Amino acid sequence: MCLDVCSQGAISNGVIDMNKCNACGLCLSVCPSKAVITSIAYQKIIERYTQQKKIFSCQKKGEESLIPCLAFLDVRLLFSMAQNHDITVDLSKCRSCHSKILTILKSRLNACNTVLVSQGKIPVHILEQTEERYLKDVPHEMMNRRLFLKQSLRSMISFLELVKTNKSEEACMPCYFEKYIRNEVSEKDLVKNPLFFSCVVNEHCNTCGLCTMLCPQKALRVFLTTEKFVLQFDKIRCYQCHICENNCAKRAILITKELKEKNEFSISLRICKQCGQAFLPIENSEICIKCYQQSKIFK
Repeated sequence: MCLDVCSQGAISNGVIDMNKCNACGLCLSVCPSKAVITSIAYQKIIERYTQQKKIFSCQKKGEESLIPCLAFLDVRLLFSMAQNHDITVDLSKCRSCHSKILTILKSRLNACNTVLVSQGKIPVHILEQTEERYLKDVPHEMMNRRLFLKQSLRSMISFLELVKTNKSEEACMPCYFEKYIRNEVSEKDLVKNPLFFSCVVNEHCNTCGLCTMLCPQKALRVFLTTEKFVLQFDKIRCYQCHICENNCAKRAILITKELKEKNEFSISLRICKQCGQAFLPIENSEICIKCYQQSKIFK
């Protein structure tokens, strides 16, 4: 997912080439497993900006900004920020930076605002203007390298002042906004919300539980009753990485953008033909593991 979205082609075989990376944050916004770490305290910055009603802008717009690039703003993060705050995002410098990032940001903002308006809420305000003089005066490569390095140093100083990191703490951290989203978004806002994915489990499920073990976000959880296998789906945690779908032997699970309200699936367990107890089957087994072991011992 990060490889596909990277605007610089800086990611290959799970490794980031820092000579190519421009710290835009696109990879942070799509990573489903917190594998990418950063020295920028994005969550603290977001909390500070929303509370102080600051405009979200990159460092090319103003050196006082703590954000190198706005590409880290995932659509669900934007939606969460706008629940309790008036949010303004300044894209005026994006046109002179990278067209792919601008396209992605505008797409995210439009999708977010569509849902906000449908829910009767204030949309995110977007500032955008053509920077003709700026484009003529400053070559693209110089902006991408020299200015970024210069402003990254200022950002690091501001970051250290903001976070006040102790020597015992790591300066790098995963960029993950689950806690922030949960604090800002209510359950009713998730119902029939196209910004959050839905789960479908069909009748082919054999209750093996492999999907819950493979999910990097732990968006799928399972618990057993005396007769039922209950699978719970967490909309906030799911990033639609498709790992559960691609590894399900029965093709019984689907993560979709369709508007589904159901987040819990109850499947009857198989009944052992020997002892009559409900059990989790292995492949097409008709007896439980205890009965199978006993039969092997007697043989």
